[in-house]
Amino acid sequence: MIEQLEQEYQNQVTFVKIDVDTDADLADQFKIDKLPTFLLFKDREIVDCIVGAESLNHFKTKLNEVVE
Repeated sequence: MIEQLEQEYQNQVTFVKIDVDTDADLADQFKIDKLPTFLLFKDREIVDCIVGAESLNHFKTKLNEVVE
């Protein structure tokens, strides 16, 4: 599903994947303690967070809010 979103939003959103096992410091910095966790940034600030498995429509709604 994430790959589909990457294609749909390729000119509007940058997707970055982090392996919290190999970069525990980054996980701690953003207080990630549950997986999956998706942080949505705008202008270098976290504007939303999605924790757990969600539907494609939920992701699209959240991404559209950030892009606008």
